[in-house]
Amino acid sequence: MKWLLRSTHILLITWLMSCQQPAKPAADQRARFLADSATQLRFIWAGNEEYQQKKGFASFARSLAYYDSAQAIADRWKNRRMLARAVNARGRVYDAWDKEPQRTIYYYGRTSELYKPMADERYRYLYTTHLLAHAYEKARDTLHTTAVLNRLYDEMQSQDTALLKTYTFIPEMAHIATGVGAYALATKILTNLTRRAWIANDSSTYNFLDHYYLTRSRIDAFTKQRRSSPYVDSLTNVFSQSRNLLDSLYYAENLARIHRQQQHHEAASQYYALVNDLTHRLNNSGAVAQMQDALVSSELLVEKNKMAYQTAVREARWQTIWVLSVLLIVISLLSFYLYRRNRLVETQAKRLSQLNEQLDEQVVQVQLLNKEIQHRVKNNLSMIYSLLRMQERNTDHPETLIQLQQARLRVESIATLHSQLVGDEGPVDLHRYIKTMLDSVVGCYDKAVTTNFAIAPVSLPPKCYLPLALILTEWVTNSLKHAVPRKPIDTLYINIALDQDKDALRVEYSDNGQLTGQPAMPGLGMDIIGLLVRQIKATLTTPPTHPYHYKLTLVCG
Repeated sequence: MKWLLRSTHILLITWLMSCQQPAKPAADQRARFLADSATQLRFIWAGNEEYQQKKGFASFARSLAYYDSAQAIADRWKNRRMLARAVNARGRVYDAWDKEPQRTIYYYGRTSELYKPMADERYRYLYTTHLLAHAYEKARDTLHTTAVLNRLYDEMQSQDTALLKTYTFIPEMAHIATGVGAYALATKILTNLTRRAWIANDSSTYNFLDHYYLTRSRIDAFTKQRRSSPYVDSLTNVFSQSRNLLDSLYYAENLARIHRQQQHHEAASQYYALVNDLTHRLNNSGAVAQMQDALVSSELLVEKNKMAYQTAVREARWQTIWVLSVLLIVISLLSFYLYRRNRLVETQAKRLSQLNEQLDEQVVQVQLLNKEIQHRVKNNLSMIYSLLRMQERNTDHPETLIQLQQARLRVESIATLHSQLVGDEGPVDLHRYIKTMLDSVVGCYDKAVTTNFAIAPVSLPPKCYLPLALILTEWVTNSLKHAVPRKPIDTLYINIALDQDKDALRVEYSDNGQLTGQPAMPGLGMDIIGLLVRQIKATLTTPPTHPYHYKLTLVCG
């Protein structure tokens, strides 16, 4: 019965429309379409000109007004190409806004879907698909980022060289891969899909050459562990020539991380200070509020257009129902019971859908808040580190200098652990963390040091990571300050071992320094170690013959 009702409904609507609305000449329809298509392109070009200025969020808010007009034209015609242009433009704004990553993913994913069936828009399909990978990267979704990039690589690797030269965004794919730590994939893209001579900056899209320098710098610093790289010099020149806040902030953040990885702490501190200053200037309250209002108004406008279209459809349906009411009384009476039950089910389903949407929005809000908190913690740790570093340079008192240096190393240990806890989705890689921490401490002392690690895969409660990190920092600092090898020309050896037996975690620490005279009186460092040991309810023992060799036992159950 429901099938019969719907079929009759559709037939009568078709008949009424053919009777009431005379057919428009095809030529006139085509002319109006072409005129609207040209108008939409002008709106998008005008919005792009505003967008490319990148003078803070105000530029993006102004560009959004043009993109909204382009969206209205696309909604009127329901044309796939028009919709793809408008949706892609809105995705660019949310990409620049960088505070609602799921919106960016939605718009770029929708754009890719719209362009995919168009054989004459192959380039735009591939380009917008790489933008989707970029959106997943900014949302820290490593799995989807690498999946999209691998799919693009598979589609492009079999194409000839002449066609690959036209794909100017290939270096950007490698840049995105390094953003999620997929350095092998980035190297494969740069090696097999492009050449350095093909790469150039494009003011209308991305600075591909600048991002190429950044990509190579990341690979040299984080994969090849190079202390210096010519690409970093090129990247520094790019930063010095930046002409807008967003680009300056972006390159300053990356230079800070790269210099930190290369153990250039002074340069890293300078760039972190620049990052703080640029962030403060960019987050001007008026510009942020203007951008937020523009986005809200834009979304409301889209919803308003949808509601207007739905209202028109509903009015047409009611007119048709009025005409059909006499003919369908019998059918309505017979289907009344089924209709009532169907409405009840639809109401319940709609309610459940609304509740699910509310829960999803709350989850997204909590995730964004957590990311903001972690970002602020990271900035605060960096600021404390920089302040202690400044105090070190401004003091001539040896004891004060030592105390400041120890405090800075403790802060750096906490910051390094925090970075791994936030950046890694799985458990903290203790071997990598301990090596990074030890390198930072050793870098502050003029001593030849050889480290031996015997770190097995262990399971550690989250609350124990920070105390253990601080304890190891104090032990290493103590060895560097006081341990004297048996011969003056000997190298200082530091040994760290971690293993786990059932529920007990054992940490053993020793060095090859010899004991001369009586052990020194416990200082602040040993007091800190004692407090941390009691905090995690561990047991600390030292052999009588080697008071500076330690064995820490922690029950993980």
